[in-house]
Amino acid sequence: MDRHDSGEVSLGQTEKALRALAQAGIVTAQYDLAYCLQHGLSGIEHHECEAANWYHKAALTGHALAQYRLGVLIARGRVGMANPESAGMWCGKAIEQCRGDLLTVLHTEAAGGDPDAKNTLGGAYHKGYGVKRDDGRAFELWFAAANIYCPRASWNVASSYESGIGVERDMEQAVYWYRHALRRGVGRAAHRMALLSIDGIEIPADWEAATRYLNMAIMLGWKHAEADLAALKRRMLAANEAGGDDGDGE
Repeated sequence: MDRHDSGEVSLGQTEKALRALAQAGIVTAQYDLAYCLQHGLSGIEHHECEAANWYHKAALTGHALAQYRLGVLIARGRVGMANPESAGMWCGKAIEQCRGDLLTVLHTEAAGGDPDAKNTLGGAYHKGYGVKRDDGRAFELWFAAANIYCPRASWNVASSYESGIGVERDMEQAVYWYRHALRRGVGRAAHRMALLSIDGIEIPADWEAATRYLNMAIMLGWKHAEADLAALKRRMLAANEAGGDDGDGE
C-alpha cells in the first residue's frame, strides 16, 4: 500500500497543522486530510462529505489518487445520490496517469475484492495506462466487478460484448448487461438501449420504447441523449404524416 493508505499523515502533522497545510493549498496535505476524514484516522473524526471536498480540491490539481478516491465516493453514493457518470469521469482522469501509488493501490484493492478498484484497473488494462494493454484481462476485471456490484463495470461488460473486444462478440449478452447497467442507474446504458431499439439491433425495432429509454437517459444525467430524442421525435412525426413505418417492429 502507498504511504497514504497506511494512515500516515503528512510529515507526522497534527490535525490542526495538517488542516493548515491543506488550506494553504499543499496538495499532498489535502489528500492526506481527505483520507483521514474518510476513514477516521489519526484522531480525525470520520466525515465523508468533508473528505470528498478535500479530495475534490486535490483532484482538480491532477492528483490521481484523489481523483480515484473521489470517483469511488461518488459511485457509492456516499456524498449524495450515486452518479455513475460523474464517478466514471473522475476515475477516468485517474487512470490516464495510472502509475506509482495509484497503480499499487488499484492492484492491492482489486486483489482484495474491491469492485471499484477492479473496474478502474480494468480501464487501465484496456487503455494500456501503467500496464501493458490486455483487453482480455480488462474484461475479466470488469466482469468480476459487475458481478459484485459496480454499475460502471456492467456498462463496460456490455460494451465489450457488443464490440467483441476482450471477449467473443455476443449481442444477446450485450443487451443483457446494458439492461443490467440501466437498472443500476447508468444513463449511457439507457441511451445505448434506445439506439438499439431505434435500429432494431438484436431487439425488435420499437420507437416508443426508444423514446422511453432516451427520456430515462436524460433523467439519469446523460445529456448526450437529448439530440437523439429530438431527432427521433422528428422521425416519428414524419413517419406518422406519411403513414409509414413507426418503428413498432410489425
